[in-house]
Amino acid sequence: MASAEQPKVKLYWYDHQLIPVGTPLEKSRSQRILWLLEELNVPYEVEVFHRDPVTSLAPPELKKVHALGKSPVLSVTPSGSSEAVVIAESANIIEYVLEHWGKETTLLPQRYKEGQEGKVGGETEEWLRYRYFMHYAEGSLMILMVLKIIANNILMSFPLIAGKGRAGMSEEKHPNLWAYTTRLEKETGYEKAVQKIIEIDGKFEASI
Repeated sequence: MASAEQPKVKLYWYDHQLIPVGTPLEKSRSQRILWLLEELNVPYEVEVFHRDPVTSLAPPELKKVHALGKSPVLSVTPSGSSEAVVIAESANIIEYVLEHWGKETTLLPQRYKEGQEGKVGGETEEWLRYRYFMHYAEGSLMILMVLKIIANNILMSFPLIAGKGRAGMSEEKHPNLWAYTTRLEKETGYEKAVQKIIEIDGKFEASI
């Protein structure tokens, strides 16, 4: 629970992907946002929405949070305010969270070269790659191999982990990709996120 001095952060979660009726929380892509919040040690709450057992659609209650009735959705209520900021879409949520909680962490690469702060073309190559993969992750999958976990690795983790052992991906055929995905699974923040899902829903399985 967030303290009185901190913004109240709440993650609204339901799996909006077109998968069979009854697919539970543990297969939701929203896990990436939960991982980020754990990685940054941001106090948060989770509210789970379950699909309609007949239509497999999101419940009407979710549309009260966001008009599209999609998840993940994050609401942030500033301290001393009753009006929440509501953010949808994974990459957009990640950028918002990092803007407020990630500036002093390794999740954000340095934006500008020394002496080039605020200048057009002064961005570092690492920051440009980070922005590219942040937004490309929700489209065709590409991999950014780096020595440290940054935010776009979190966004891109879901299709990789869900595809591990499936879709032709194997340790024998793809040793580097397999090792990279295994490393993601061993990140402390990821492990905490998985444990949180298990506490809420009883089990976890990443699935495309």
